Amino acid sequence: YKLNTDNLKRYNMLLNVNAQVNDWFKIAIKTAYNNSTYQEPVNPAGKGGWWVALSQEPARSVSMPMLTPASLNVKAKYTDNILSFMDYGSSNNQNKTNIVLSASPTITLAKNWTLKSDLSYLNNSTIQKTIVPLLERLETTRNATTSVYTNPDYLSRYNFNSKQYTINVFTDYSKTFGEKHNLHGLLGYNQEWYVDQSVTSRRNNINNNVPTLGQAQGVMTVGDSEANWAVNGIFYRLNYNYDGKYLLESNGRYDGTSRFPSYSRFKFFPSFSAGWRVSEEAFAEGIKPVVNELKLRGSYGSLGNQNTTGYYPYIASYGTTSQIQYLLDGIRPVGVTPPGLIDPNITWETATTIDFGIDLTLFKKFEISFDWYRRRTTDILTDGLAYPALLGSPSPSVNSGTIDTRGWELIMKYGNNTDYGLNYDFAFTLGDYRSKVVKFDNNPANQLNDALLYEGQTMGEIWGYETYGIFQSAQEIAEAPSQKLISSGLWFPGDVRYKDLNGDNQISPGTNSLGDTGDRKIIGNSTPRYQFGLNTNLSYKNFDLNIFMQGVGKRDLWIGNNLYWGAGTTGTYETYNNSWTPERTDAFYPAYKNASRNRQVQSRYLENGAYLRMKNMALGYTLPKSLTNKISLQRIRISASAFNLFEFKSVPKTFDPEGVSMDYPIVRSFAFGLQATF
Repeated sequence: YKLNTDNLKRYNMLLNVNAQVNDWFKIAIKTAYNNSTYQEPVNPAGKGGWWVALSQEPARSVSMPMLTPASLNVKAKYTDNILSFMDYGSSNNQNKTNIVLSASPTITLAKNWTLKSDLSYLNNSTIQKTIVPLLERLETTRNATTSVYTNPDYLSRYNFNSKQYTINVFTDYSKTFGEKHNLHGLLGYNQEWYVDQSVTSRRNNINNNVPTLGQAQGVMTVGDSEANWAVNGIFYRLNYNYDGKYLLESNGRYDGTSRFPSYSRFKFFPSFSAGWRVSEEAFAEGIKPVVNELKLRGSYGSLGNQNTTGYYPYIASYGTTSQIQYLLDGIRPVGVTPPGLIDPNITWETATTIDFGIDLTLFKKFEISFDWYRRRTTDILTDGLAYPALLGSPSPSVNSGTIDTRGWELIMKYGNNTDYGLNYDFAFTLGDYRSKVVKFDNNPANQLNDALLYEGQTMGEIWGYETYGIFQSAQEIAEAPSQKLISSGLWFPGDVRYKDLNGDNQISPGTNSLGDTGDRKIIGNSTPRYQFGLNTNLSYKNFDLNIFMQGVGKRDLWIGNNLYWGAGTTGTYETYNNSWTPERTDAFYPAYKNASRNRQVQSRYLENGAYLRMKNMALGYTLPKSLTNKISLQRIRISASAFNLFEFKSVPKTFDPEGVSMDYPIVRSFAFGLQATF
């Protein structure tokens, strides 16, 4: 619908300058600037979003006209059609600016010895203005209007600015001893700090002709915030190889962060790796024409993660409210709220990985790389033990979890340049992983709760009932195990029938814990398995073509969206025409009605989330040099590309296997470009 449609304008500028000042000093300077302005109508609170309203309220948003018809003999007014909210004049205007300045000087101290640094400044700013005028609509009664969702009208402003500074200074030295012993070392220092600040303001009873805070007449509220964080540390890298055959490397970081207390904010993260180029050995000379490269390698190392909680998770902070809800001596004073609980001993999450791999090149054209890895993440920051509500505060974040991940990755590449001008290469990737909870302290009762983990859990588990079919008659319902613990109301033909797994002649979730799961079991797993991709590049004379396909080989999905089930919230065409009726007893879906008892997580309606998608296809043509030289240009390239062009999938037509939350349907886009190099 082209009604007050959204509008985006973006400008980018990039400048790179490299200068060799003299024999011992050079510098690279990069400057990037990005500015974008985005304008759109304001999505009304309570409507659930444009797509949700259009898809699930057809009576209002599809069948109802946007304006009242002339036959009513009243002044034309907007109706409750969602398009009214697009058209009537609300707006959200957002301007974002991004500036990056960086300098990378290099000083040559001696032969094979340099001193380098990377200095950068990043600035982000956002200026946002939102205008929501009053919208009076006619819904059901000829002369009675409503202004729900836009009353009170308001204007709000939001200004945000952040600055991030980064300093990396490092020196590296390389040396060869006895022609075969090659040594390289690097030692450096890292410092980053970040600050941001924001200001918000809002005022009601706006002037539609002059929509500014100064012209509005209602109560104005303001707020602001400031925050900062910093990290610093030292790092090293040491490489050694003997005659290009035996490779050793060690890396390490000693990092600190302002997010944790002073006594637990620093931690050392080392790593070690080794490789053997078997193909460089004398005994491998015979296979060299076929096996051009064969390398075996292994590594062990750890990395830290501090971006898990807020900026000040170990500081007990008071909160304030501009006005409390009570009058004291005739006024509403500022209120102070008590701080939440904190754990003073929180520290870094640590991921430790062991990896074994092989690299193989055949016939100088075919490359194969395979890795098997195991990653253990310890000290995972999660919510602590659940405390009684009487305490008046939620549990603090604590380091209490350990998760093991095991997986593998395969990369295969093939490329060739032909004598007749066709050049091509293919790269295929395939990988798989599974994660299991080794330790989790905050769920002693082993509750099956999405917000909690339990020891031994495989991440992505889907617990649900096993579907026994659909009730076909009242007699079947009377003779089947009781399902009253799922729904105490009446059950009817067309309702889902669940299987009695524990043999107690009633269907129930038990105590929802590992010790008593009732009639539920693990029916699937939502982790994407066997993720793959195929990237293809073809070029012939002045034409080039890139094709990128990706997909998932195995995944289970539970779709709880209302569109999947229908009735009361509409449903899809496919759902409506494949729902149970007395005349259509072999239908896939239960009776077309809004009944939560039929929507329990269960095996029958677990969807296959595997898919193959044409993610990107780009075709380009570069004009011949004979033409570009005539107009004093180095290169002109014309291109066309398509994104999300098509896919093969099992989920219902309306749903995207990559985003089943249904925030928006599948988006396909096309782009045309012109690149000129001077």
